[in-house]
Amino acid sequence: MSRYKCLSCGHEFEAKKENPQSLAKPRQCGKCWGYFVVPLEEYQRCKARAEEWIATKPLGIIPLWDVIRGVFAERGLRLSPRKTLRLCEYIYHEIKREKGWKF
Repeated sequence: MSRYKCLSCGHEFEAKKENPQSLAKPRQCGKCWGYFVVPLEEYQRCKARAEEWIATKPLGIIPLWDVIRGVFAERGLRLSPRKTLRLCEYIYHEIKREKGWKF
């Protein structure tokens, strides 16, 4: 089964049904009941790409821009605009917390 991450509360969970086309509604978090849910492996790829660009590119001084570029490079435009912004925000805050940045 696939693992998913909720962008509202951070809960990671395993899908009960494998095929999303068989679902009448989009995936939903079992903890907060939010619909801002992305596959965990795609989340990790987006985060890794953003961290790579923050560390290696000259614009690494603007980490939010590198996060946005990383998300669009990995995911493209498949998400709804609200979900894309939520994913960028969640990755940015997680990287900021891990690195101990205060801005």
